[in-house]
Amino acid sequence: MAFNENWCCKSENSVWEEKPPCKICPRGLLELTPTSGLIIKLWHQLDWTGRRNSNEPLSANDILAVLRLYNFDYPQIWEWILMIETTIFQYRQNQIETKKKLAELKDGKRRTN
Repeated sequence: MAFNENWCCKSENSVWEEKPPCKICPRGLLELTPTSGLIIKLWHQLDWTGRRNSNEPLSANDILAVLRLYNFDYPQIWEWILMIETTIFQYRQNQIETKKKLAELKDGKRRTN
């Protein structure tokens, strides 16, 4: 399967709700081959369906179940999906923390005024 340009946040038909910065984009971490395109597709599928809530990373069991479903349960594939998940999950958590701090600062300014 070829890389689908819609998976890039810069595409007009992007499937990303948020626009992650290029520094965490899986495109820079993986050579875009049919295999890496499938890995990105699998991670995206897991991102939409495998989270119990937005504050938790994907479960290892869920990742392995999807890899087995596609007969793709190889250590290198696991590592690539884990790399994508770790990078993007950390970025999202940092964004949540930043938003909380900004909200607290705004709330503190309102109270003092």
